Amino acid sequence: MSETIWVYGYHGTSMDRASAIVKTGFNPSNNEYDWLGKGIYFWQDAPKRAWQWGSLY
Repeated sequence: MSETIWVYGYHGTSMDRASAIVKTGFNPSNNEYDWLGKGIYFWQDAPKRAWQWGSLY
């Protein structure tokens, strides 16, 4: 029997970009400086850190 495990991920971005994500979905990042390569990044269980990241843009 498997057990459900909930993981909360927070994505830091601007309000304009958040609105676009709701409408069209995520566009994977493809920047040279992305430390994990192409993808979409989330802060696990860290809403404050995601807020800080989103405040940069």
